[in-house]
Order: sequence, then C-alpha cells, then structure tokens
Amino acid sequence: MYIELDEHQKMTAIKDHQKIGLGFALEETVECLHCGENYQYKNVKAIRTKPQFRSDNDFDQIVCKNFPKCNGSIIDLIPIKECHD
Repeated sequence: MYIELDEHQKMTAIKDHQKIGLGFALEETVECLHCGENYQYKNVKAIRTKPQFRSDNDFDQIVCKNFPKCNGSIIDLIPIKECHD
C-alpha cells in the first residue's frame, strides 16, 4: 500500500535521498531502465510505502514519473549522458 506525496513532500524526499548519495541534480536528464523514458529528475514521483502490518516503518521512495504504470524506482534511473556515451 502506498500514497503519492504532494510536491512539498516530494521535494523533501528528493533532498533526503540526495543527502545520502542517492539521486541526481533536479535539472539532470535521466532514463528509466524499465520504461525507457527520458525526463528531468525533478519530474520523478515520490510515494510513501506503508507496510502490510501495522508499524511505524512508513518510508518514502523515489519512483519513475510514470508510476504506477512503470515500476521503476530510484535505482532504475540513470543519467542520460551515461546511457548513450
């Protein structure tokens, strides 16, 4: 189960991921390895995943901008310059 985060929450999730070395600059173009679409990193979606059983362990995930149609996550995004060099 998940909820899609609003724009403010999404930006907070992106910054939190960037602090630990995950993600890209907002203006950087990325390609999703699942759907093959290219877009600026700032256009990703962010979701909050809720565990199946009652818990305080909700966590935010960065996912492809085409989620839920595409199940790509942050680890499936690569900088476009690396993809086509």
